[in-house]
Amino acid sequence: MLKPRKRPDRGAAELSSAAAAAPPSDVVLELPIARGDVVRVSRSFYAGQHRIDLRRFYRPADALDFRPTTKGINVSIRDLPALRAALQRLEASAIQHGQLTEEDFERHGLPVPDALFRSE
Repeated sequence: MLKPRKRPDRGAAELSSAAAAAPPSDVVLELPIARGDVVRVSRSFYAGQHRIDLRRFYRPADALDFRPTTKGINVSIRDLPALRAALQRLEASAIQHGQLTEEDFERHGLPVPDALFRSE
């Protein structure tokens, strides 16, 4: 297992309010990435708007919980249909170019798209 790395301590004022950690019940996906960090996809409510947050989190060496970084995006939930359509186009392109396999879907417990079988 990777050892948590130490990052420079950032004050709360330095982190945007959009980078604030979402309550665990609002986190819909957590993907492990490099160096023990994770990317969290979550729903939030900020400034009177429902939001979608995709943010990188890290775990300081002296902490048990992950902390948000300023690396990420926070958009209105009203943009979800456009984001979904863009992700579907990316998925189709990745399948077409052989960059996604049946195993990629299965390891996340997702159904394998028919397009994977047509591309062979």
